[in-house]
Amino acid sequence: MKKYPVTNKLYWKLSLTFLVILVMVGLAYVSITAYYSQKYFEEATQLLNSKVANHLIEEKFQDQSRFLEDGTVNKPLFGDIMHDMMAVNRGIEVYLLDNEGTILYSVVLDHDEPEAPKQVVDLEPVRKFIKEEGEVFLLGDNPRDAKDPKIFSAAHFQHEGKEGYIYIVLAGKQFDAVMSSLSGSYFLSLGVGAMLLTLGFALLIGLVGIWYLTSNLRNVIETAVRFKEGDLDARIDNAEKMDLSELATTFNQMADTINDNMEKLKNHDKLRQELVSNVSHDLR
Repeated sequence: MKKYPVTNKLYWKLSLTFLVILVMVGLAYVSITAYYSQKYFEEATQLLNSKVANHLIEEKFQDQSRFLEDGTVNKPLFGDIMHDMMAVNRGIEVYLLDNEGTILYSVVLDHDEPEAPKQVVDLEPVRKFIKEEGEVFLLGDNPRDAKDPKIFSAAHFQHEGKEGYIYIVLAGKQFDAVMSSLSGSYFLSLGVGAMLLTLGFALLIGLVGIWYLTSNLRNVIETAVRFKEGDLDARIDNAEKMDLSELATTFNQMADTINDNMEKLKNHDKLRQELVSNVSHDLR
C-alpha cells in the first residue's frame, strides 16, 4: 500500500506527544513514590522506636540524679548516656528539655557560649505523642534546623522536684548526611528502572493504539489522495459508521458535488460546441 507523508507525519507527531506525556507521568510517578516511601519509612521508624525515650528514663536514671545539688544539669551523666545511645544508633540525637520545652542539654549542641539564645522545642506535638503512647505519626521540632521537622520519641520525667522531657530526634543530622549520599543513586536507579520499564510497555501499547485510532483518518486521507490523482469514483466506504463519520460523509458529499459539477460543465461544453458548429454551418 502506498504511504502518504501527511499520514506518517500525523502518526509520528501523535507518538512523540504520547512519549512526552509518558515521560512527564514517569517523573511524577518517581517523585510521588519517593515522597510516600520517605513517609512510610519515617512512620515505621517512629513506631518502631516510640518507646526509646521511656526506656532511657527507666533504665538509665534509676540510680543517678538527673540534676546536681545546685539545680544544674548533671552533664557527665547525660553526656555518657547520649554518647552511648548515639554510638549505637548514629542517626539519633538526644535532648533534655525542661517543662517549658527549653533545651537544657545535648551533646550535639554547643552550650559553652553563655550569650547564645536558648533553644525551645514546641511541646504540643510532644504532649500529643506521649498522650497517644507513640501510636500516632507526628513530626516535631528539629533543634538543629527549624525548617526541617523530624520524627521523634519523647517521654516525660519527674524527679526530686524537677520535671521535663527526654526528646530524641530519630533521624538527625548524621542520618540526613547518609541519606543524602545514598538517595541520589537510589532514586536515579529507581527512576531509570521504573521509567524504562513503564515507557517500554506503555510506548508499545500506545503506538499500536495510535495506529489503530488513526486508521480511519488514514483511510480518509488515502481516499482524498486517490480522488485528487484522478480516481473520481473514490469514496469512503461505510462513512456513516466511522469514528470520523462527519468528515467522511462530508468528503463523499463533496466528491459527489464535484462530479455533478464536472458533468454539468461537460454538458455545457458540449452545447457550446454544438452551437458553434451550427452557427458555422449557417454562416457557410
